[in-house]
Amino acid sequence: MFYRIPSLGGLSPFVSLLSLALLAHNIDAASSGVINYGGDVPIGSKLVQVHVIYRHGDRNPKSPYPKSHYHDLKSWPGGWGELTDTGILQQIKLGILLKALYGPQNYGLLPEEFNVKIYKSVTTDVDRTIMSLIANQAGLWRSLKGKGIHEPDVQWNPTPFRVIADNKYDTIFGQNCSKAEKLVDMFRDERFEQLKNENLQLFQYAQENSGYEIMTHPTQICWLYDTLTVELLRKGIIPEWANALYPEPLESFLMEYLKAGSLTEEMRRLTGGPLLKTIITAMKNLTMGKDTIKMYAYSAHETSIYDVLAALCSPPKKPPGYTATLLFELFQYQNSFFLRILYRPGPDQTAFPMKIPGCGEQYICSLKKFEEITQHVLPKDLVAECTV
Repeated sequence: MFYRIPSLGGLSPFVSLLSLALLAHNIDAASSGVINYGGDVPIGSKLVQVHVIYRHGDRNPKSPYPKSHYHDLKSWPGGWGELTDTGILQQIKLGILLKALYGPQNYGLLPEEFNVKIYKSVTTDVDRTIMSLIANQAGLWRSLKGKGIHEPDVQWNPTPFRVIADNKYDTIFGQNCSKAEKLVDMFRDERFEQLKNENLQLFQYAQENSGYEIMTHPTQICWLYDTLTVELLRKGIIPEWANALYPEPLESFLMEYLKAGSLTEEMRRLTGGPLLKTIITAMKNLTMGKDTIKMYAYSAHETSIYDVLAALCSPPKKPPGYTATLLFELFQYQNSFFLRILYRPGPDQTAFPMKIPGCGEQYICSLKKFEEITQHVLPKDLVAECTV
């Protein structure tokens, strides 16, 4: 846990949530139990850059199943798929944790105040990732005494970010890659038709009780998992009939859905490859004195987290939770540069270092070696490779 959330009192919800960024700025990341400092980093090494990929926070269902008791928007203030107050708080807490870990009191990578030459952030063009980034930066770049905006209920400074449009020219997240979408849809359709035939009674049961057209569109069984998860988190209960399906086998079906983006080398290059290439390029630029940015942040989705890990041949065993986070840390030791990768599966969970396949199963890997072992999943010309 990070800290206990106090009552919001009479303050307006959005302002109050952002103001909470100030409540735990002295948090000790090591003692909080949310960072595992393992990873064989040589004594005397200096952290010089970090890349943070995080999933958005808690959200409303993207769509209700037709027979849901909570099938209308009155049950979900804000709208379908939108970030919730809980999601805002989760991201504020994550921002606070990042400052505690990488700020002056720990690694010293980030200054106390925002600096455009030190920090850069981007997000996909979706409301919940945009709002997540804003909330995260409220926790990361808290307002300092005597500076910024200090209205009675607002102690927060706006910080810039970039929204990456969902079009074929997105080389950061690789959104709207026609070839990837075609391949993923094909594999998902084939796999879920197979799963339906292997679990015919179960799929029929799910359709009869949910109202989804699962027998005609088998992948909709993953929508059911998603909505049931949100109902359980937000309403505290799911229908009795769903206990035969949730969390298993629905969670396993969702994992099959996520796997579809990484079944072949070409798919890994088109899905997880763009973000991985973005990170490696920025790290190389820093080592050559062409970049001053110390932290890059990417507000994205569970598929983003899964695809990057899959591109590294380390796919997660469970679906990435809200605020699931990947940290790519670049260290300098004398004249050498190496990196470490940490993964935090969800809110209030420990971030742990990952062994890097292809690098001797070590927790650290030289930047040069890392680029070599990932070369096959880094797109050369994404726009051209995405053309169907």
